[in-house]
Amino acid sequence: MSKKKTGISPFLDTLNSITIKKTETILPIARLTANVGPMVTGDDIALQTSLVSPVNYDRDLCKILLKHSKFIVDDDEVNIDYINFVNKISNIDKLSMLWAIHKSTHENLSDERELVCPVDSCKNKFKVTIPMDELIHDDTYTVWEKQDSEGNDIPFFNYRYPIKIEQDDIVYEFNTKLPTISDNNKMLSLISTDVLQYNLDNTGSIFSKSQHITVLTDAIRVSSKTNSFEPVETSNINEMLLTCQNYLPFHISDRFFKKYSAHFDKYVPSFYYNAICPYCQKEFKYNVDLELEFFRTSLYAR
Repeated sequence: MSKKKTGISPFLDTLNSITIKKTETILPIARLTANVGPMVTGDDIALQTSLVSPVNYDRDLCKILLKHSKFIVDDDEVNIDYINFVNKISNIDKLSMLWAIHKSTHENLSDERELVCPVDSCKNKFKVTIPMDELIHDDTYTVWEKQDSEGNDIPFFNYRYPIKIEQDDIVYEFNTKLPTISDNNKMLSLISTDVLQYNLDNTGSIFSKSQHITVLTDAIRVSSKTNSFEPVETSNINEMLLTCQNYLPFHISDRFFKKYSAHFDKYVPSFYYNAICPYCQKEFKYNVDLELEFFRTSLYAR
């Protein structure tokens, strides 16, 4: 199918008609396939200038992903509008699109990535080229499959998983979910670039534990077994974040993550490179968090 002419000039019409290489990827949670093209020079500049705040960076990154993507429906390439994209595509699916746009743009994750051998008697450092294709394996994706009692498919954005944790007389209940792109963006709107950089440097994650629980949760309810106080519940993101930061006991958050991980972790894509130490020949997995890769590249390039 030929591209529509810009009507600006023959030169731009020709550039617009050139077929740009795209990478096909699956969106395992939304259960879609997308063809994703490469970033262009203007995209990189937009991301650099938007990093004054994490929320602006994430929004601009999502707009770039959407701009360069076509979604396959009944063998046809179609567009998805921004509102549906952020509310009906999971943040997990965004990771798959990040892989595709990086492959279309660069082919390699890194031309010279320094790795460290995990063997205690070795611990040598060495550099490798990591092709994007070699991050994908048979166990990388798990397709979303949840059904109601009548066997009907439940879209991930309608699915909730209750987690109950008791401590003495207190009962904590969390209504949990797989976050949409919009959920992730709302959480980023509550943190500054300095907080983001602190999280990356000290926890190796975009979010702290409190922020992470908040983005995974729709509502928190606290009650008493002996009715020593009236049950309270909130779905306000600011109240949930403050609760997790200031009132949630540490061991409760640990138990939360164990229960959440047991139910949802299988859906998180497993991107990794099978490395071989050139000194001791040890084979090991080098795990890659593509969202962290994008944030770190932009943060440390400032």
